[in-house]
Amino acid sequence: MAVIWLAISLGAMCGGAVRIIIAHSSIAAGLGLPTATLLANVLGCIAIGTLSGWFAVQAQSSARNVYWQQFWTTGFCGGLTTLSLHSFDAFTLLNSGSTFVLIGYVSSTLVLSLTGLVFARTMIMRGYFQTQPRRKPPQTE
Repeated sequence: MAVIWLAISLGAMCGGAVRIIIAHSSIAAGLGLPTATLLANVLGCIAIGTLSGWFAVQAQSSARNVYWQQFWTTGFCGGLTTLSLHSFDAFTLLNSGSTFVLIGYVSSTLVLSLTGLVFARTMIMRGYFQTQPRRKPPQTE
């Protein structure tokens, strides 16, 4: 159990570091924090969709490594994405009177994040990004 906690903690540290890089890059580009939070959440959802699909495929072949799964999904993606900062950004927009920006921010985060997760996981589960060549079905004569 301690090894899983360590894997999750290290993953969260790495995901959090990537989150900070996204925030600083967005600020340097003049986009600001709500955009950085949106970008981190959408990228994190695409990542967790991809990873959860990949680990599901690996589980079918019994090559699953629970430590790496916890490192990437719970740790890294959990550290990268942030509902608390999303909520705080929404609260800040609400307090500033930016109602239309608030509605656009909250709805686009939900729609883009969920769409990214579903799309990425579907692509992985259907085998579009396999490392091995696809097998051709046997031809019947």
